[in-house]
Amino acid sequence: RASPTAAWREDPVIATVANVRKQEYEQMREDTLDILDRYHRVPIVSPGEKIVFQVAKGTPRLSFLRPQHDEEASLIAQWGMASFFRAFSLDVIFRIMGAVLLEKKVLFSSSSVGTLSATVSTLIPLLRPFVWQFLFVPILPSNL
Repeated sequence: RASPTAAWREDPVIATVANVRKQEYEQMREDTLDILDRYHRVPIVSPGEKIVFQVAKGTPRLSFLRPQHDEEASLIAQWGMASFFRAFSLDVIFRIMGAVLLEKKVLFSSSSVGTLSATVSTLIPLLRPFVWQFLFVPILPSNL
């Protein structure tokens, strides 16, 4: 007896839809790789200079001002440092910093998105003179 999956593969409508979806996926993948390649080719500018980037031909150019190194750290520190030190005891702060410096996975959870953002974003300037080299996702949707 044939499985339901095998029967679906033989159905011409389902096969056509699957083929169209596969082509759409491949086109999306190529477009994404093209955007990443363009972004990768944008030269790194000095702090205080402007970066100009165009996602795709025919789209508006985006410009970003790279903040001064100290300016960025002070802005983040002003925004989140107080929340960070209010949220955790000194012992917990040492544990968090130890885990981060040892490149362990650290997950924070909070019912307050603002507190969560401020607290997690404060870890980056606290690492100085080190620089975080890995994935940094300050907020995830609740279903993840």
